[in-house]
Amino acid sequence: MKRTFLSMFCAAACAILPASADEIYFEQGFDNSADFAEGSNIPAGWLSVGQKGLYRMKASDLGLPSHSGSYVLGTADTSTNFANCSVYTSGFELKGGKPCTISFWMIGRGGSPASVRYNQIQVTAGTDQTAEAQTIELGITSGQAHADWTQYSFTFTPATTGTYYFALKVVPKMTSCGSLAIDDVIVKGESPSAVVVGEFNTLGEVLAAGF
Repeated sequence: MKRTFLSMFCAAACAILPASADEIYFEQGFDNSADFAEGSNIPAGWLSVGQKGLYRMKASDLGLPSHSGSYVLGTADTSTNFANCSVYTSGFELKGGKPCTISFWMIGRGGSPASVRYNQIQVTAGTDQTAEAQTIELGITSGQAHADWTQYSFTFTPATTGTYYFALKVVPKMTSCGSLAIDDVIVKGESPSAVVVGEFNTLGEVLAAGF
């Protein structure tokens, strides 16, 4: 009977405690047409800006091997002449003080010579899909051409709970830096925990029973 009471008490008490925080795991590839609104070449909720922006296209059309599937987010022409080429993710409700990581694969074989004509991707976080709101710099990919698909990961710890967006900004080192593509973007983090309303009467009934 004692064991039964403890189990019932635990079940009732646990029901009124805050639930554990929700883990965020978001993965965005570019092969599933259902992720795109009709006529759009950017995933729903995302935004691509710039004269030579990143858009959904076949890797083979860029003269590049695919990473997973056939489609990537890419551009055929990168150059310092085309400024402000960025892609913004959709928003994520993140818990303040808890780290969140964003990772992606990139490829960009550079121009000629590739040792000086190559692309980097600067990663930022902010409260909106605008350059002005992207105030937190998370890092930048290595200064070199990427002949093969390479994965990068960056960590962001928001100071306060709220909705945040990530931006991937193309940074060409010179003119004629060649094509560039990204694929399989993953965001992992923690959203604010929700309080579960418990069955308060259950605990009351247990106590009233005299256990």
